[in-house]
Order: sequence, then structure tokens, then C-alpha cells
Amino acid sequence: ERAGQRSQLLLQNASDGVHILSETGALLEASDSFFRMLGYDRAELIGQTPLAWDCALSSGQLSDVIARQFAEAQTTKFETSHRRKDGSIFDVEITGRALDLNGRRVLFNSARDISERKKAEEKIRSSELKYRTLFEQTGDAILLNDQESFFDCNQAALKLFGCETKEQFFPNHPGGTLSPPTQPCGTDSRILANQWIAKAMEFGNVRFEWQHRRISTGEVFPAEVMLSALQFEGRTVIQGIVRDITERKQAELRIRELAYFDPLTGLPNRRLLMDRLNQAVAAAIRHRQGVALLLVDLDNFKMVNDSQGHEQGDILLQEVAQRLSKGLAEADTVGRMGGDEFLVVLTEMADGQEEMAEKAEIAGRKILGLLGAPYRIANADFYCTPSIGVTLFGGNPLSIDALLRQADIALYQAKSSGKNRVQFFDPALHAVIQARSQLEAELHRAIEQKQLVLFYQPQVDDQGRPTGAEALVRWQHPQKGLLPPAAFIPLAEESGLIHALGQWVLETACHQLAVWSEQPGLMQMELSVNVSAKQFRETDYVDQLLNSLRISGVDPGKLKLELTESLLLDNIEDVIAKMALLKEKGIGLSLDDFGTGYSSLSYLKRLPLDQLKIDQSFVQDMLLDVNNATIAKTIVTLGQSLGFSVIAEGVETGAQRDFLARSGCLAYQGYFFSRPLPLEKFEAFALEGASL
Repeated sequence: ERAGQRSQLLLQNASDGVHILSETGALLEASDSFFRMLGYDRAELIGQTPLAWDCALSSGQLSDVIARQFAEAQTTKFETSHRRKDGSIFDVEITGRALDLNGRRVLFNSARDISERKKAEEKIRSSELKYRTLFEQTGDAILLNDQESFFDCNQAALKLFGCETKEQFFPNHPGGTLSPPTQPCGTDSRILANQWIAKAMEFGNVRFEWQHRRISTGEVFPAEVMLSALQFEGRTVIQGIVRDITERKQAELRIRELAYFDPLTGLPNRRLLMDRLNQAVAAAIRHRQGVALLLVDLDNFKMVNDSQGHEQGDILLQEVAQRLSKGLAEADTVGRMGGDEFLVVLTEMADGQEEMAEKAEIAGRKILGLLGAPYRIANADFYCTPSIGVTLFGGNPLSIDALLRQADIALYQAKSSGKNRVQFFDPALHAVIQARSQLEAELHRAIEQKQLVLFYQPQVDDQGRPTGAEALVRWQHPQKGLLPPAAFIPLAEESGLIHALGQWVLETACHQLAVWSEQPGLMQMELSVNVSAKQFRETDYVDQLLNSLRISGVDPGKLKLELTESLLLDNIEDVIAKMALLKEKGIGLSLDDFGTGYSSLSYLKRLPLDQLKIDQSFVQDMLLDVNNATIAKTIVTLGQSLGFSVIAEGVETGAQRDFLARSGCLAYQGYFFSRPLPLEKFEAFALEGASL
């Protein structure tokens, strides 16, 4: 309502032709001066579009201009011509800005009759005396350039650029010595200056902002530049009008600081924090990441403020702001919500609840340490510990207000629980932890009660004949059904159960190889088994593996271990020694997911491998991404040169198979041939394929 009242007051008292347009271009309201300017009554124009009075722009051009005005965040300005009711035409300059008025997006334009200015400009062109008078007396710098060099300028230009004489000024290039090497956009100044001159020649005039440099001091300053193409003594020249806008920029910066930054601490204020939080949440949803909010409140600030005075309290708040700003990562946002309350927004986090909670906990503990150290105030040490309320966002449909309420409630819980602590709000976190503990207990029982089963994904040769399979574990959960590895392998890694689980997989694979060795159609099958880095590093791993082979009586050559590149991070000499011992016993060794991890050629040539496995991430996009295609070809060539066989996983199309074949890779695994199959279906697949 107030905004509407201010608008009405402005309309009543405006000297220029103020008019308000809707997003469709319809005239919503205008000042009396606007109607007088055009000679129409109010009722004749309300609801009309500028086509009713603008005679310079077509319907399409007007639509484009209005759309650009609405899209711009800053004030826009352009010139056009209007037709009065009596048919007379006059030139106008339109200055406008899009804004929200009473909940509606509108365009607030002001039309100024510039007929006299246009006439003056025309007279300047035809009268050297009048032109020179205006040329020299104007406060703006005016420069004339014939597209090769400057040939004239006024005294204001000499003063602006720090030159004593015109002769000193003329040899300079607008994008050369009169500018820094590059503009804020990153483009070379000389190149960009020539582009603007070309636009002025094409469109008649252009207006833009520029960074100029004073010749006398080298000082760089912001300027507003208007270039116009003029006819001068029978040739087309460029007139440049340059205005130093340093003060305006400083005022804009100060206004922005007052609007978005806390004047005491220099941190983002609540308004800017909400904007950044909205951006962080939007980015988290877009990139499937997480965001954590840490609401920080000082426990004993009131005591310091009351006992030492507000001035010392302000000093303490400034120190808190400095400690938070210096102690956290650049990607994270720190701001002051008000009083002694600060907000920390952690971004670019994995969206898993446990990972997010862990990182937020680490950040919270760090803040406790940063702010818990003593503050030197009035020659005495004061302690002002923080309480921290934390909430997590991982794509759940919550508003910003809801997230802040959660953080506020968590902060209240931290205060109620004794202060100087980190308190999580998210009630689901407790449920997640409980569920994780329950799942860990169930996984213990699953191993003991033989709820684990092996699926087999066929591996085939270049003729499509099955040569073996990769053994992939599944969990037949009593209540949840068949669970994929992703649902429990990470938990097994973290809890240490991977050792027992891996041993079960190994023993089951050896037993199955022994069974197949007595079946004519399957005795040639090989089995690949994944081995985790943790499992392989066990001191007795080799002994356990060899013992399983002895018990099953299987041919070691039928078993292949798939090792990941992460295995090469630590104790590389011990890893190589174990691999050599296994290779000596006839066990095959394959480097899984090759190219995605830590392999170096110096280590690779020392590893007693039999096979490299091209990771599916390269295979999936190699027909679309030339880099992935090159990597795949390089792996094949590298494997062949080192005497290794090469197999590609994740082959999903015939085109991928054909590309790999042409590249020299003759072994494949992927959905194009078969999904992972239960035992009976794999055996049927293998027997049918053996007849090919």
C-alpha cells in the first residue's frame, strides 16, 4: 500500500512522462505530464501498448525492448520517437527499471522529451562554432576518432586522462594506453574497444561501462562511455563521450554493503544469508548434494555486554566474526543473523545423512574450539563459549524457513542441555543411526545364517561365447527381499564385516568351480571374485585363499581376483609380494576399474597382473566423448604392450562392443550380453553359449 502511495505521489509530481507498463506492455498508469506530452486523455491510452504512441519501433522491436528491460537488474535507457495525438513527432529518451509494485512485476519508465537536445546536436553538426562551444564547455570528456587515431578532444578529456596537450593525447588507443590490459569481463581491452567501435558504426550509437586508465598516474577508474557515429567533414567518425563514474560506483557499493552486509562485522547480514541459502539449497538439489546449517549463539554474551559495555561487546562480536571467517572453508558461508547469533552454511557435501552429519559435526566441533578460546577485552580475558544448533538438508522438500526453524530448535536444545555443545535437530538422523546398527546386526546374522547368495554376470569372448563370470554377492533379506551390494557392502567395509563376507564369497566361488569342474559343459568356466583393499591387506589373506583352494580341490587357474586401484595407495611392496605369490600358484589377477584411480605406469609394469578391466564409466560414453574413447583405446594398447589381456565392463550396446573389438579388446561383460544371473540361469546361459 505504501509503495502504491509513493507511486501515486511520484506520478502526480513528475516532470517527465512517467508511465508504468505491465509485462505484456499494457499501460497501467502514467503521470499527468505523460498524457500532456502526448496530447491524449488518460482514458484514451490506459490499457494500450507503446505501439499507440511510439513511431520509431516496430511491434517486434518494442516487444524485444520491453523483454530486455524486464530482464535487466539495472536501470535501462534508450532513445526512440513518439507521435502526439495531433500527429506531430518528437524524440524522447526512455529511462526505465523493472520492479515489484503491490506484488506485481511492472516496468517503471520515464520519457523525457529530447527534441531540443536532438536539434542542438543537429546544429552542432552543421555549425562548427556552436559545436566547438558545446564541445569545450561540457564537463564530460569528448573524443573524436577517425577509426585510426584520435584527431580532436576537449579540455575535459585532457584533464580526465591526465594529459597536458592534445598532441600527447592523440597517439593513444582507447583500448591500449587509455585502458588496463583487460576489462572486468576478462576480454583484452584493445579487442573489446574495437568491437564497441564497430557496433557504433553499425547501430549509430552505443552506451556501455568501461575501465579506463589515466596516462599521468596509471590509475584505473570506471567510466560510462557513449560512442556515436557522426558525419564530419565528409567522413564518418566516432565521437566518444566519457564520464568518470567513480563516485557513483562507490555509492552503489556502499548501498549494496548497507543492504547486504552487517555494518559491525562486515559479514553477510540476514538478507544476504537468505539469498545465499536459497542458492545453496537450489545447487544442492541440482547436483544431488547436501547442505548443513549451523546456528551459532554465544552463551555468555549478555554478561560481557552488561559488565563491560556495548562498545566492548561489539569488539567481541567482531572477534567472533573474524574467527569464524578465517576458520572455515571458502566455499562455506558465514553471516550474522542479528545480536549474538551467527549462521554457518556448509555446502558441497555428499547428500548421505551419515556423511553430512559427520562433516557438520566436525565443523561444529571446530567452531566450539575457535570461539571457546579466551577473548582479550579491556585488558582481561573473557570466555564466551558457543552453543550450536545443526540441521541438514539432503534434497528433502523443506522451505528455508523450515530449515531455520529446525536449526533454531536444535540451538534451543543445545542451550537446554548445558550449552557449549553441538546439537543436531534432524530426528531422522537418530533413526538412521539406529537403522544402521540394526542393519549391521542383521548382516552378522546373514553371514551366519547363509542369507547371502552369489549372482553371476557372464564374461564373453569376441564371438559372444561365455568364458566365465564375475561373482557378485546379493543379500536375500528375510523382510526386505533381495538387496544389491550397494545396500550393505559399504557398511561391511566400515564395520569390518567385509573380512567374513569376503571369505564367504571366496569359499562359495571355489566350491562352485569345483562343481563345474565335473560338468562337461561348464568345466571351462572361470570365476572372477572382487577383493576389497582391506581384505587383501590382511596378513593371513594369502594363507586363507590357498587353504580354500586346497579344500575345494579346484584348479587355481580357474579363479581370478579382481583388485581395485585403491590397493596401490599403501604398502605397495607388500602388495606386489602378495600378488607375486598368488600368481606363482596359478591364480589370475585382474586390475578392476582401471583408469579411475591411482595407477602409475611405474607401478603397473611391476604388478604381476594377467588382465586390465576397462571401467564402465569410459565404456558408457566412449561413443559420445572422444576423450573416453581415447582412454579406452589407450588401455587396450597399454595392456597388450605389457602382455595383459583386456576386458571391458558395462558393455550395453552392440556399437560399444564393435568399437572395442576394432580397438583390440576381445573380452566383454555387460547388459548387452546378460545381466547378473542366479546360478541356475547362468548355467543355462553358459551351456547355450557353449554351442555357439
